[in-house]
Amino acid sequence: MGFFATLCIVQIIVPAHRVAGRETLALGLETLALGLETLALGPETSALGLETLALGLETLALGLETLALGLETLALGLETLALGLETLALGPETSALGLETLALGLETLALGLETLALGPETSVLGLETLALGLETLALGPETSALGLETSALGLETLALGLETLALGPETSALGLETSALGLETLVLGLETLVFGLETLVLGLETLVFGLETLALGPETSALGLETSALGLETLALVLETLVLGLETLVFGLETLALGLETLALGPETSALGLETSALGLETLAFTFKRLSSGRRSGLVEVSSPSLLSTADWLVQILRGPTHRTVRLSETPAHSSSTMDTTAGSDQSGPTTLRTSRGLRNHSRLRTEYQ
Repeated sequence: MGFFATLCIVQIIVPAHRVAGRETLALGLETLALGLETLALGPETSALGLETLALGLETLALGLETLALGLETLALGLETLALGLETLALGPETSALGLETLALGLETLALGLETLALGPETSVLGLETLALGLETLALGPETSALGLETSALGLETLALGLETLALGPETSALGLETSALGLETLVLGLETLVFGLETLVLGLETLVFGLETLALGPETSALGLETSALGLETLALVLETLVLGLETLVFGLETLALGLETLALGPETSALGLETSALGLETLAFTFKRLSSGRRSGLVEVSSPSLLSTADWLVQILRGPTHRTVRLSETPAHSSSTMDTTAGSDQSGPTTLRTSRGLRNHSRLRTEYQ
């Protein structure tokens, strides 16, 4: 304010012919005022420059942080790429595991089919054994009838001996021999009757075994069906594991492509890299979980060693019952005649009955007595 008042006083005092000088002086004063204002603006500009400098330093620090974040994202992209490669390598291993499980399922299915085929064979064997039991059972009454006939023959021979004994002192020796022959024949009949009863018991036992073997056939067939069902379930599990391996392989390729994209994105994809890493870890855990569940599957081996012993016992039975040979003999010095008979249905050995020469004239003496 004092500066402008002084200027007004100078304009009043200065003469008119110095107007141009005054204007020039006024212009200089205005320029001086402008310079002073500009000089006052300098500290403000300096302060603004300092603020701008601080902002630049902050921007530089932010740039360094962004650069560090970019390096971290680059490292994360490399880790994601490595995870993608590992997941890609895990796919063929899972596929190989699926193929091994498939082979195991096929073997189990083949075992089930073999066991299923064993059921009808066992049923046929049971029917054959049942037929053998019925035949043996029918053989018992025949043998019993043979024993009764032999016993009747012994009684007739004994009666003949008694009749011959009654002929007198001359035929006493012949009567005694004939009586002995009758007793021997009676004993033979009784033994044949006992053998018939034993054969009947053997037939009943064979019949029971045939029924048991016949009942074993449906059980073996049911076991074959269960084994076949197990084979089909194992085959389905194999197919699921194989599909899982293919899905894991495809997911590994997708993860590899995602890692390459994440690696190319740089600092701006840090959040995406973190999400991809989390997704890769979840995928790895899911794959290990499914692989562990696939490895816990097992085989069911089916074996029946009792069938071998059953087959051996049946072979022994099919050879036929053991034939018994009864030999009754009396060896006087003058014996010269023999008679053969058989026990059972097989002529396995002779039964020799020796008598005296007087037996030759048996019919003649009986005629004379009558």
